[in-house]
Order: sequence, then structure tokens, then C-alpha cells
Amino acid sequence: MSVNVLLVDDNPKYLRDALPFYGYSVDVAVNGLEAINMLSKNLTKYDIVLLDVMMPEMNGFETLKNIRENEYTIYSCYNDYSGKRRTKNYIRTEKRR
Repeated sequence: MSVNVLLVDDNPKYLRDALPFYGYSVDVAVNGLEAINMLSKNLTKYDIVLLDVMMPEMNGFETLKNIRENEYTIYSCYNDYSGKRRTKNYIRTEKRR
């Protein structure tokens, strides 16, 4: 069984090429608006969304907020790693009740 991934990244080449080698089926959105549009057309298609933070049109933070508001979102995980704050890496996971 393949895992369906929506990769949201304005520079998706490496992950788009690598993930299928590990059995993932990958669709790409190059910005947050495109991702929201793809998710709205088929709310349950994707098992996971890999989301870049710095993108044109709608950044990753705004996109994540929109995804979390979707009733089909069960878990959301946020990993904040900034090159400016290399000493800190925060991961937060939320489960919808």
C-alpha cells in the first residue's frame, strides 16, 4: 500500500524525486494556495502533507493554520527549524479531539 504525500514546496525537486524510491506516491504544490486548492478538491486523498515554511503566495504557517481547520485533519506536526536559530528545534504535535 502506497502512502499518498502532498509535498508543498516552491523548490520540490529533491524530495519529489527521492520519496517514490521509498514507496511514497507524491503530488506537488508549489505554494500554500495551490496546496489548499488541491486539498479542497479531494479532502481525504493525502495521508501526509510535507510543508515548506518560506513560499510565495501563502507561506507555510498560513497554510498549516488552514490545514488544521479542516475536519479531516487528525494529527498535525510542526517542526520549526530556522537557520538563524540552529541551537533550537521545536516539534509540536496536536491531535484533533
